[in-house]
Amino acid sequence: MLATVAAGVLLLLAMLVLVRYAFLGIGATEGDVPDASSVQLPPGSSVTASETSCGSGGCWTVFTVRPPDGTTPAELARQIEDEHGDGIPGDLLDPRTIQVSAEVAGADVAVRGSFW
Repeated sequence: MLATVAAGVLLLLAMLVLVRYAFLGIGATEGDVPDASSVQLPPGSSVTASETSCGSGGCWTVFTVRPPDGTTPAELARQIEDEHGDGIPGDLLDPRTIQVSAEVAGADVAVRGSFW
């Protein structure tokens, strides 16, 4: 009896995940962009601005990030590239990988995030 209930619960959870993935696939557009909280910036960094742009092949958001005290923009850009250069893998609720790049922009760092 307990095994049957456990199997039923697992089947229900698997179905819910598949339904979630189906809705993500159906609702996905080239206009989807990650928000700042999903980019996972180093502690002490702060997003001071963001701008979403679109072009052929999709949309992206560029976050202007101020480095923490004691860190240069070049160090922060290198740290972001080292940590996220291969992308940020999705999770169970949103399996899309976030593509991330970073470059120095004056006293700040321009961090570009996109799903495409």
